Amino acid sequence: MKVLILTTSFPSIQNPSSGIFIKKFLNYLPTKYSSVVVTPDGKNEKFMPLDRKFEVSVFRYAPKRLQILTHEPGGLPVAIKRNKFLFLMLPILLISMAVACIKNSKDADIIHSNWSLVGVVGGLISRFRSTPCLVTLRGADVNRSKTSFISKLILHLCVILNDKVVTVSEAIEHYLVSCFPDYSHKFIFIPNGVDDCLLKYKDKNINVKSGAIKVVTVGSLISRKNIITQLQALSIIKNKYNFELNIVGKGELEADLKAASIKLGLSDKVKFLGMRTQEETIEIMRSADVFILSSFAEGRPNVVLEAMAIGLPIIASDIEGVTELIKNGSTGLLFSPYDCDQLVTALEKLFTDTSRSYDLGKGAQKFIVDNKLTWTKTAEAYGQCYTSLKNIRIS
Repeated sequence: MKVLILTTSFPSIQNPSSGIFIKKFLNYLPTKYSSVVVTPDGKNEKFMPLDRKFEVSVFRYAPKRLQILTHEPGGLPVAIKRNKFLFLMLPILLISMAVACIKNSKDADIIHSNWSLVGVVGGLISRFRSTPCLVTLRGADVNRSKTSFISKLILHLCVILNDKVVTVSEAIEHYLVSCFPDYSHKFIFIPNGVDDCLLKYKDKNINVKSGAIKVVTVGSLISRKNIITQLQALSIIKNKYNFELNIVGKGELEADLKAASIKLGLSDKVKFLGMRTQEETIEIMRSADVFILSSFAEGRPNVVLEAMAIGLPIIASDIEGVTELIKNGSTGLLFSPYDCDQLVTALEKLFTDTSRSYDLGKGAQKFIVDNKLTWTKTAEAYGQCYTSLKNIRIS
């Protein structure tokens, strides 16, 4: 069975974390499925040679130096927000994507799109090809639809045009059912997973006396990730504890956050590590003592799953998607991303109670194991979904 994967982001040498979850599940997809990934080119992108059962087909949509809509932190929405004129390039991108999809879907059995806008393109081409299609929706799609009429309209079209709509969290599924009850039969929840190799318990307690407590956060440096609250919280306790914060990621707010760390007196305690490969990021997390996620909104963040699998004690935002994973006091600690003092309290609990941090890390990993949240299981679920759609033909 051949599957066409349509996406605006996929890992490249320059941006190894761009759409990494798509590559992950493809790596674990059973051998009876072959895949072609169709993704836009970028300004400087060079895509890594692949030696497994899927290939990457890259399409151009503008002169190379102007191809800046995708692959960067935050993707399309952040790019357009940063430069309103880029909105004029969006139709060209979508038309180029449709042409590339038509070209590559001739012998495809399934069209699998990622994100709502791409799902509209994939859904339209599936009608042209009479090929069954599905779309995977994540938190950014759904969260934007709550405040934007245009995003809600795109989401509605996406739901109508696709045979199945996969959500990565139960919260997203429940929201979509409430918004589109007539299409509730289309929605299916398939959680992302982690690599099996991460499930080796990190048997390590925080030891304040042995050196700096290593705190880590991973994510795009954009407003939604709310890194500034972490800096503010750590500045309050900077004179009480010996710690360092490692920030993995890049984005439009990097310069502002660096300036804030200096202003808050954290210049010697905060390291901006930039974009790292998945392997490098995991090693940084393995050596850490505490993981923080402070986002205002998420779908079901993969980085939290990975931190749980490693056995890191986690402090995370009390928001939908995250609360499906972090149970306050058993698999981590929750705080309001709008309340810096709550984050300070959570940090001090872990900095001073090493046995509790150990128990939270152990509880987090047990949650991953008990719920079988691995990429192997995720890929199997997608495979079953593909098989169920194989004989569907659009009339």
